Amino acid sequence: MRNLNLDPPPPSSAPGHQQVFPPALIPVLRERLGNSVPCLANVSDAVLTELLTAIFFASLETHEGAYYPVRVAFAGPLIADVILPEGDAQDATPMLLYRWSTVRFVHERAFSVPELVRLGVVTRSERMYAKVELTSRGLSLAGLAREGSNEGGDPYLKILAQSPGCLTVERGEERVLEYTHGRIAAAAEDVIVAPGRVRRALEACARNTDLGEDALADYLSTVRAVVREMAAHGRGGILVVSPDAQPRLPVGAAYHTQDDGTMGKLLQFLDGSATGQKQSGPVARGARGGAAAHLRRFLRSAFSNEAERLVTQLGGFTAMDGATVLDSALGLRGFGVVLPVAREIEVMEALDLEGEHVEPFELSTRGTRHRAAVTYADASAGSVVFVASHDGPLSCALRSEGSDRVVIWRAGGSLG
Repeated sequence: MRNLNLDPPPPSSAPGHQQVFPPALIPVLRERLGNSVPCLANVSDAVLTELLTAIFFASLETHEGAYYPVRVAFAGPLIADVILPEGDAQDATPMLLYRWSTVRFVHERAFSVPELVRLGVVTRSERMYAKVELTSRGLSLAGLAREGSNEGGDPYLKILAQSPGCLTVERGEERVLEYTHGRIAAAAEDVIVAPGRVRRALEACARNTDLGEDALADYLSTVRAVVREMAAHGRGGILVVSPDAQPRLPVGAAYHTQDDGTMGKLLQFLDGSATGQKQSGPVARGARGGAAAHLRRFLRSAFSNEAERLVTQLGGFTAMDGATVLDSALGLRGFGVVLPVAREIEVMEALDLEGEHVEPFELSTRGTRHRAAVTYADASAGSVVFVASHDGPLSCALRSEGSDRVVIWRAGGSLG
């Protein structure tokens, strides 16, 4: 792809308040990442400019009249088709458990805006990305990269454009940077996984089930994935995560459902348990060596894939008008739920993860969807309510136990 040679104004000391072009993100990325990411080794600013600018312009395009998010895994000079988790034996069967696995194109494709837009059709899955490598000839589309078990120290960068004009850069589960409509977000925290009040509320929901402590990370990741699906379909929506096993739904809710406990059972297995208690047998978590370790990895991979399919289904339910309500074990209890809307509710917007610093939130400037989400949060203490506008921006509303007011967090353009 040719260099677009944009000359953006230099970023100010407060980039979140100045409109900038994508190349202005590079010094911010360098500062936040340092030299810790292998895919950035010996990668010039000019290459990163080409990468981010192309993804930005691809995010503004549609394919055959439909909009698809652009999802890129930037591998840089790393050309391995399979990346195993750190510490795993390199002779282990790679498809049992992997960090990244590549479906490589026989012939490399040109790195270009039209190619990125076209590939958006097949990278809609939560863990599928267009893989971009850097060769002696420049950037190229090498294939499709599927993300597996990827906790900490990710050698790749993920650049996502979930809605037009918005870019999110992630490394593993860490959101490094968010760029929305010409502005760099002042903070890169993810309210679901970063330590704070929202995360603690979700962990409290998880503890109301039979899940063990080791399942909390999988629980948070599942919630995050469903919220991402809601943001990605572009229709907006409301997602409720209730602390109750049988959350009460408004009378006249469109579709009540009786959950079969599938998601909870999957999370229990991923925790190393079928009944909520740790297994001590040969496939227990932490088993090392030989067939037992391979079996555990295979089973975890299979159950992770099933959980991912359920996440996609739950995300699809949020596209219907009304709210999608999950119980404490993330089981579906209702969708298309018409929530009541109260007229007078005190709402404060959090300026930090704990919600200790707040300012008044002008609910009157938002639509019915936000007012309904806040009304439910006010009536159901401990419920975490995510609300997405049709163009992607996300908010998270919560009234903590013992509090008399709802606090709302800006959850980012798309949570990555």
